[in-house]
Amino acid sequence: MFFVSAGAMGLILLLGGLLSIISNPGAGIERYLTGPAYGLIGFSAAFSLMTLIHARKGFAFAVLAIMMVTLIVGVSSPDNAPFEHPSFGSVRTTWQSTIEAYDFVPFLSTRMNIIGDHDTPIAYLVDWPKLRTEEYVGFEGRRKLLQSLKENSFDPTDAIYMGSIFMIKSDEIEDPNLLNNYVNLIYDSGRHRGLMMPLSER
Repeated sequence: MFFVSAGAMGLILLLGGLLSIISNPGAGIERYLTGPAYGLIGFSAAFSLMTLIHARKGFAFAVLAIMMVTLIVGVSSPDNAPFEHPSFGSVRTTWQSTIEAYDFVPFLSTRMNIIGDHDTPIAYLVDWPKLRTEEYVGFEGRRKLLQSLKENSFDPTDAIYMGSIFMIKSDEIEDPNLLNNYVNLIYDSGRHRGLMMPLSER
């Protein structure tokens, strides 16, 4: 009875987290509910797995093998598990960053590459097919582009930067001379800066 109750309570908490995301995405209530929820579900999962092993060992180990493959693939690259991968920071959009992204959208035009930092949901606020990246670089590649920009170690005449627009977090800019490197500042909220790269070599 305990394991059934724990599983039911865990599912209720997960449902509550889902409803909180739908009603107020920026509140972040779900991050406080998912921990206890998965902990409660873990008791039920452990009991179910133990019962399954005793009943059908071969099938149980096959299920475990499939789960392990999924976990290994998920943590092997930010492209496979982009939202929580530690190599570049979790993707956590906030309400304030969403408002700033709305203000930033009018600066964008069609057929331009747009790359936003991990807390700005620009991709969900614009007509994305008209602002798509010409060459897919993936989440990991995108983070490397942003990091090299913040370090001012990038080449503005590189084809992957030319004609692109970046929205980056101001407090993560490591080199204050970034704006002297053929970069046009088109937006500054204090928290984020919008930077436009040159369209051609100078």
